[in-house]
Amino acid sequence: MKRLIVILFLAPVLLHSQIGATADNGKKVLLNKNGTWKYVVEKIKMDTIPEKELVAPKKENTFDDSPPNLDCSDLITVDTDKFTGKISISAKGFIKITKPNSDEGIDILTALVRDKTIAVQITAIKSVNCVDVGDKAFFICEDNTKFELVNRSKYNCDGKFYFFLGGKMGNDKELEYLYTKKITAIRLDTKKDRIDVDLPKEIAFKLMKQINCLYNYEN
Repeated sequence: MKRLIVILFLAPVLLHSQIGATADNGKKVLLNKNGTWKYVVEKIKMDTIPEKELVAPKKENTFDDSPPNLDCSDLITVDTDKFTGKISISAKGFIKITKPNSDEGIDILTALVRDKTIAVQITAIKSVNCVDVGDKAFFICEDNTKFELVNRSKYNCDGKFYFFLGGKMGNDKELEYLYTKKITAIRLDTKKDRIDVDLPKEIAFKLMKQINCLYNYEN
């Protein structure tokens, strides 16, 4: 009689192909008729996950978010004339920006001409021919600050614009923009020609850092 009760008790369970149980390690397992078993993989309901676990992980910093670690020694050079002893402080070469899918672009060269006075030469490549006194360059900063500079060089057909900032030039504000803000776009404008160039973020940071190094240079 007892055996019959046991069989009747287990009959509903044996109708299923698997039996739930708990292993010695506390994990739930499923027992199969053939004597094999496997761990139970529980489905997690989304509403049971803490809110902080649903937040997407932060994107790793790329160059766009994190500018390169440039030191002033990487950007400017200090030379001493062996005959006169005069020291010249200037950028290490041109900063070149080329328009996409084009040979047109600009070269930028900067130098410290006297204490806190910066010279900026911008040369148009294959786009602006002759430049005269009074022709202008227009700048847009990353924060949408806009300003302009007036060419102070003599008439030339080499596409060269020259600007002097700081000191007695009366444009300290524009100089401050150059060494504290990243320039995102430059327009060179003459009576006959014009070129617009967008600066990649890496170049914009390099130019700002370079002028900052020149402005803050101390013997």
